[in-house]
Amino acid sequence: MLRRRRAQLVERSAMRRRTGPSTTGAGDPRVQVDGRGGDARVDPVAKRVGERVLERDATGQDTEPETFARWRAGMREVARAPNTVVKISGLGQADHRWTVASLRPWVLECIEAFGTDRAFFATNWPVDRLYSSYGDVVDAYAELIAGFSETEQRALFAGNAERIFRLGEGSA
Repeated sequence: MLRRRRAQLVERSAMRRRTGPSTTGAGDPRVQVDGRGGDARVDPVAKRVGERVLERDATGQDTEPETFARWRAGMREVARAPNTVVKISGLGQADHRWTVASLRPWVLECIEAFGTDRAFFATNWPVDRLYSSYGDVVDAYAELIAGFSETEQRALFAGNAERIFRLGEGSA
């Protein structure tokens, strides 16, 4: 199952290279905001952009409990706006010796706050390569959501990103 999931992600990555990088231009339905600050200041932005999707990164967190509590409250506040989504990536930037256990609270909190329909996995490649392999990151995500339904797993690994970034639209 994990090999199949990894192969699917590699194919998604190849598709991404074919379709080119995303932008936040006038035709793009999303606005990207960095989530490292972990505060609620993004909420007014979510309201101001209206129907556009506000993408909130969940990267580079400090591992101190107080930081997690502040980040959690901020993420919950942002998640209240229905046009926000969260990209779960780059978690090794703060925890260079990460384990599945050390990532668990960050990843599961993102999913709990935003739901399986507004969260998706990504990597921060090539920076993540400093701390782990691509396969290790994908396998960690898979282990963390092993108890989720197959539909939820598909959504978190590819389906939500395809929908949000409109991947494959207009392709032959």
